[in-house]
Amino acid sequence: MYSFFSSRFNNSSVFLIGLLFLLSSMSACIPEPVEISIPQLEPSLVVASQILGDQIIFVQLSRSFGALEFSESNGDTLSNDFLDQILVDSARVTVAYRDGVDTLINIGGGFYVTAFTPLYEGDTYMLSVYDSATGLEAFAQSEVLPIANWENVDYFFEAQSLTFNDTLFTDTVLQIAASWQDLVGESYYMVNAYKLSLTDNGDPSDIFFGQAGPPTYTYSDQLFPNAVIADTIPYTNFQQGDTIAVALSHISKGYYEYLTTRQRSATSLFANLLAEPVNYPTNVDRGYGFFNLHLPSVQLFILE
Repeated sequence: MYSFFSSRFNNSSVFLIGLLFLLSSMSACIPEPVEISIPQLEPSLVVASQILGDQIIFVQLSRSFGALEFSESNGDTLSNDFLDQILVDSARVTVAYRDGVDTLINIGGGFYVTAFTPLYEGDTYMLSVYDSATGLEAFAQSEVLPIANWENVDYFFEAQSLTFNDTLFTDTVLQIAASWQDLVGESYYMVNAYKLSLTDNGDPSDIFFGQAGPPTYTYSDQLFPNAVIADTIPYTNFQQGDTIAVALSHISKGYYEYLTTRQRSATSLFANLLAEPVNYPTNVDRGYGFFNLHLPSVQLFILE
């Protein structure tokens, strides 16, 4: 009896000693914590562009920044001081084309405009930017693609209802019923609607940027089997009495990919400013964003 319990005790002791030795060896293999330093990208210029008619070019300039920089410095609020840091109002912006070189005028808020630069179908335009405050430069080029024309475009208002917590909410949504002939080859398009009214200060950039973010709708002809592309497009920020312009533009594949990527990550101008531009497709050398020129086909309506 004594030998049996002695044997069981000795075997258990050997097992426990071995287990303690194994755990001690494993703990000795755990490395000391290592501080990781993630290098921040150097600031770069971010370019955005918009066209009014066939010769007015808007360019918006901002500076890139890190998401952590925004969060730590501003408490996740869009302060005027922060906007002053990222919006560029100290740049020389030029566009070179067949007729020469045009210098864009700074109208504030990071916006630059040239009102008399004709867009020639098939020509390539060169954008050059130099920010005197930081020494940053950026360059881009854009080809003016053939124009796409409306086949039909009309509108109607549609009442929509939503019940929430036993309360009925109703809203009237503008619907743009549009169609156009698909151009030959792989083609991409965008449709925009703008309210044609200026604010009291007469700032022309408010046509595009002073509103509650009218969405841009993008189209790839790869998703439409027929020769005619047709869609009914909703807009919630217009009402009866507004004068609006509905624009159809033939755009490059690169700009289409840029727009669709941006739309997935942000829903407004300021949200786009705060998104990470490094994650977007770009045609800007030494910077981010996209410089795109196009010939829009425009229909005007006074909403009734």
